[in-house]
Amino acid sequence: MAMQHRRDPLTAIAALAIGGLLSGCSEGDEISGTVDATVKWSALSLGVMDSPENSRTWRRANVSVYVEPEAAPGLMRLIAVCAVPGTIDSQPSDLPLQFDVAGASLGTELRWELLSTFARSVVEEMDCTKPPIIPSALPAAA
Repeated sequence: MAMQHRRDPLTAIAALAIGGLLSGCSEGDEISGTVDATVKWSALSLGVMDSPENSRTWRRANVSVYVEPEAAPGLMRLIAVCAVPGTIDSQPSDLPLQFDVAGASLGTELRWELLSTFARSVVEEMDCTKPPIIPSALPAAA
């Protein structure tokens, strides 16, 4: 008897999105080395994003999206509100989605292009009740 491997819905959606991630690159973009793309429920809530401590590293794109352009060397992070049907009312702000794209050889623009394409793909598949708007351009520093 064969056993089926079960994944949680977020992991399954991320796997589908990663399949189309690199097709979001512009013609002429070159990627060398390893690129890691991950999505998970964030430990950060939106309530802490506007604190003075976080406002130095996080950029507010809009009411439902924050970006950390240099979370670590070669790592860009995005937090997005996604209200999942059937969850408690505080879920979107207390448990947002966290997207990371890391690649030491990637420039900021290419990292943003990959991250934003990845986030849009996952959000579309998550069936958020009010999907966050992932901007096409990296938000400017405040």
